[in-house]
Amino acid sequence: MNFDDIKNTILEIPRDKPVFMYVGVGTFASSMDTDGYLEEVNNHQYPPFLQKMKNTIPDLHMIILLIDPFQENPPHIARKNNLYEKSSNNYTNQDGTLRVFVERQYVYTDVEYNKDQDKSYNIIDDLRSLNEFAIKHDASLLFHSFTGFRVASLAEYFDYEYKDYLDQIVYGMSARENHGCQFDLTAQTSFFPTRIEKKDNNARPIVKMFNYYKFIVNNKLYEADEEMRLFSEDNNSMQLIQAQKEQIIREYKERFKNQYLSILRQIHFIILNPESDKEYYNPDSSLFDVIQYFYREIYVDLLKVKEYNILYDILYEHLCNHLNIISVMSDMPFSGKEMLDFITLDEDPYKWYNALHDFL
Repeated sequence: MNFDDIKNTILEIPRDKPVFMYVGVGTFASSMDTDGYLEEVNNHQYPPFLQKMKNTIPDLHMIILLIDPFQENPPHIARKNNLYEKSSNNYTNQDGTLRVFVERQYVYTDVEYNKDQDKSYNIIDDLRSLNEFAIKHDASLLFHSFTGFRVASLAEYFDYEYKDYLDQIVYGMSARENHGCQFDLTAQTSFFPTRIEKKDNNARPIVKMFNYYKFIVNNKLYEADEEMRLFSEDNNSMQLIQAQKEQIIREYKERFKNQYLSILRQIHFIILNPESDKEYYNPDSSLFDVIQYFYREIYVDLLKVKEYNILYDILYEHLCNHLNIISVMSDMPFSGKEMLDFITLDEDPYKWYNALHDFL
């Protein structure tokens, strides 16, 4: 893989120049027409957000890794931006500030099912190494997959490893919403407000992205307003931040309504009807696939040993926290626990959805 080539390239860049890395998976330009035209809404290789950064941040060095077994040769980004092939699968512009590496390979990670594992490469260790390299060398990283894989699962996998750097190491465009393979890359939610931060005179200037998940993961949403003040209004930062906020609220509501409450209801039903556990008990259950990776193993282990009451209590607390994020971001006058207490007030779990509409 080209991860080492990327690191070596960064080491050659002067320390006074900011560096931004983009790793895109599934970036074959399938929407390109027969004349070679590709609409910006589908420009997975060089999303408009990256183009805007390259055009507005002085001296920015942009390094892009495209991973797709069917990646066209040369890639669309090379033809469109007049890049020349410096070496095999390594393209650059004349001043070396835009570098593109291509890897034609099937890949997967620890958090996604892979039916073709024998012919695919697991990039999880490479990504972790790249994350740590970026932090050490004051570079920034954005990852996205256009394969239909839920990128939020990978973001959640890394959240607690890099919780203090979630404005520098970002997994998932469009506020982690699960769009599948295609979404509008020109939409406001496909952009992050950016700023330059410098720790000291000897440090590299760092590209920081406003990312609400930095505050969600660290349970510090109350600090978000203060962080907003660091971003300039000149590039419509407040509009981008508001769009990101609204999308996260929508995503959290949909996940609770369509997935989380159903899981809680099923566990509650088993507690009320112990004989029904045969319907749900499965050591390899996919019941918790939608739960954050960080918690999933605990829940599955409790399911295996049929500790349903403990499982319910832990899951209940988790969903209280989930609803509390909606409450705080939406300026609601009640807490997540107050919402869930009311929603689950009826002993009949099939009536919970009636109460749900009063809040969400």
